[in-house]
Amino acid sequence: MKQAACQKPAWFLKSFIRAHSKAVHEIKARLRTTPNHGARPRTSVVHRVTVRYTARMRFRLSSTLRAALLIAVLPLCACSNLTYYSHLAKGQHELMSARVPIRDIVSDEKQDPSLRERLSKVLDARAFATQHLALPDNDSYTEYADLKRPYVVWNVFATPELSLKPIEHCFLFVGCLAYRGYFDQQQAQEKSDELKAQGKDVFVSGVPAYSTLGW
Repeated sequence: MKQAACQKPAWFLKSFIRAHSKAVHEIKARLRTTPNHGARPRTSVVHRVTVRYTARMRFRLSSTLRAALLIAVLPLCACSNLTYYSHLAKGQHELMSARVPIRDIVSDEKQDPSLRERLSKVLDARAFATQHLALPDNDSYTEYADLKRPYVVWNVFATPELSLKPIEHCFLFVGCLAYRGYFDQQQAQEKSDELKAQGKDVFVSGVPAYSTLGW
């Protein structure tokens, strides 16, 4: 029941945003098919009315979103663990504080040669991806953090016994994910043992690197 309750806020927010976007597109479509008897071109009418509509909706949208987020938080608090979120915040802060630009490490002769060689290959792979595969040349995988452990995080995946459908875990803003991540291996193992005791099929996977998606 808790899992179903967690899915409702994400579904509500997605539905609300889609409905608002659909309304804007419908107004534009109707205006383009409406004869324009004025001196200004039809495209200017579409632009003027759309701007007026979005201006009127901006306040309504912001206030409605605030209410929607409040509605979303309440059930999420019932199915989330404050200790878990505190653990995530601490782990993310540790990660962000330890970041060093990869280029600085590669150019520093005092660094471990094997590490410099491996990180140099990371830069080569990024260059190939942007130059030959047309992938975006952003800040992804341009920094390195030595956390003194083999993996950044450990993800715990679980399914009902003999099933291929993953058990989802829902979080505010992120939505529902097919795993639960931990910066601490012991906590990941404890969660794995808990799920196994419930008769679930469980797999724990270490993640050596990941992108913060611009955060």
